[in-house]
Amino acid sequence: PYDKATRTGNFGISDSFSATELSGKTILLAGFGRIGQEVAQRCKAFGMDVLIADPFVQAADVEAAGYRFTGDFKAALPEVDWVSIHIPKTPETENFIAAPEMAAMKEGAYLVNVSRGGMVDEAALYEALKSGHLRGAALDVFEPEPPGVDNPLFELDNFLASPHCGAFTEECAQRMSSACAHNVLAAFAGNLDPAVVVNKEVLEN
Repeated sequence: PYDKATRTGNFGISDSFSATELSGKTILLAGFGRIGQEVAQRCKAFGMDVLIADPFVQAADVEAAGYRFTGDFKAALPEVDWVSIHIPKTPETENFIAAPEMAAMKEGAYLVNVSRGGMVDEAALYEALKSGHLRGAALDVFEPEPPGVDNPLFELDNFLASPHCGAFTEECAQRMSSACAHNVLAAFAGNLDPAVVVNKEVLEN
């Protein structure tokens, strides 16, 4: 709202003290894979208390990295200020955050989804934002994609959207190109890293 207010001549909004700090806030990250770990590092750098929920990692590994672990994602929702989703989309994670989960979240909390569309119930999110129960939300992904320009979420000032481009930076494009070339050379040399192979069974032939 600050950007819009400034552009429309409402400079007095600066006296509203409506911004909040990240330092001292608790964020719940769903997923502690490569992306989740990168996000956790950045959140910690901002002084946030980072809580991790991931059934595929050990609590000891999370705690050794300097974060807190919870084995119950939904039970942790009422205690956190931010929720950020970094898990794959599967039949089990469809509507991972729906109306019941949003209702369980702390009043004034924020929700972020940069994983896949369809993991957040957008209709329920609209209601949670419209009512003020959630203070804000940001989606980089939608269901369907691209979303219609008449998506009700776009009417809200407390909602931020981006077109599934969270990783699309100049530096990322350079790394992707270099990685592709490296993998081709590694394949010809017979030492391809199994971590970058989807159908790993071909390496056994």
